[in-house]
Amino acid sequence: MKIIIKYLLVCVIILFKINTHAQTEKPEWILKYPINSDFFVGIAYADKKLDNYMEAAKSKALQSLANEITVKIIGQTSLQTIEINQKVKQSYISSVTTETIKELEGYELVDSWQDKNQYWVYYRLSKKGYYQAKKDKANSALQIAKNYMMLGNENINTNNYIQGINYYFMATNQIQNYLYFEFDLDLKQQINELYQDAYKNVSTFYNQIEIKTNSDQIKLKPYQLKNYQLNFQIQNKQNLKPITNFPFIINVISGKADIEINKKLVNEKGSLNFKIISFSTKNKTTIFKIKLDKEALFNEYILTNNLLAIDLYKKISCEKNIEVESETLNVFIKSTEKSFNTKNKDQALANALKSYLTENGINITNEAATANYFLTIEANTTKGNTAYDMQVVYLDATITLNKANTSIYNKNFNGVKGLKATENAASYDAYQKLIRKFNEELYQELLYKMGLLNENQE
Repeated sequence: MKIIIKYLLVCVIILFKINTHAQTEKPEWILKYPINSDFFVGIAYADKKLDNYMEAAKSKALQSLANEITVKIIGQTSLQTIEINQKVKQSYISSVTTETIKELEGYELVDSWQDKNQYWVYYRLSKKGYYQAKKDKANSALQIAKNYMMLGNENINTNNYIQGINYYFMATNQIQNYLYFEFDLDLKQQINELYQDAYKNVSTFYNQIEIKTNSDQIKLKPYQLKNYQLNFQIQNKQNLKPITNFPFIINVISGKADIEINKKLVNEKGSLNFKIISFSTKNKTTIFKIKLDKEALFNEYILTNNLLAIDLYKKISCEKNIEVESETLNVFIKSTEKSFNTKNKDQALANALKSYLTENGINITNEAATANYFLTIEANTTKGNTAYDMQVVYLDATITLNKANTSIYNKNFNGVKGLKATENAASYDAYQKLIRKFNEELYQELLYKMGLLNENQE
């Protein structure tokens, strides 16, 4: 009996050692990655410290399987016809891999292995079965894409351009991951022809957009600069029909100006306008660029790796430059402003006139020889009586406008009354009251005399 027990113990020990040896010896498919012309292969492992190590290993193995498929199909893709940078290409490859993982089916677990630290799995997928399933899906995608192309053509022909272009993008979204379809040349040709048709239709449409304006070079008087409106007509240059609802943007590329709203949609009549609320007078010419807002039109599709949008984004150019030239008038101001026959340090009347004229596009020059107009200010305050313990002061001022040494305008302001506790404060009060009178009685008259306002201009 003792002999039998000893024999059984020896057998158990031997079997345990055999089993332990088997568990620690890695299989051939781990040591040497298998290459099989009939199968795609995915092999991976996960650390057993993970709670879900078996699922993690499976996920990584299927990712490996998808990567092998992607490397194969990307190598066959006709990407050389598409001008995309490396970053976009990598993004496209990533999207193909992601789609491949989503579509994986029919794969089988060949083997698994584990030791105390790692868990390994080995999956494979029949290339013949994969290609057949892919062919069925490509055929289905092609039919959907053809329907989108038909809808795109119908909408373009009825001038519903935005929807038409969207349908072309939707069509290429369906087929772009099948452009590599080398294992069925007839199907690949149909897919590539549809892509090229979509490319041609979209690029032709954008190349036919015409931005029309009355003039590319506009000359304005300074008074016209404020709140000036640039008007455009957006149309198809082939059939002259308006192109509506497309987004355009306008920017200043030279000079300085403020635009009320710089992004707008073309209205139902194909009209587009941008209100320029102010110009800088430092630059005689301000250049505006109006262009199709490609970011608004393409970004949604670029973010989803649509190859047609990526391909066309840099190639499409729909823009126009408009030059606005302002007539520059130079005015030299000589001001003698006094209080009780003493010259004021603060030339308030001159500063008020400078500010107003500058706002209306007139340049204030310090060189009399370059001036179109010569503006002279003579002003002085005199003491009056006191009233209720307040000092009364009277301001007399004369504004004279000369052109080529000839007086063309003269304005007198007499007895403008200042009333404050002290003489100096009353003098200041009188000057401020006269500046307020300028708004009603002087400013526009000066602009009339300088030819910057029409007779009925307010």
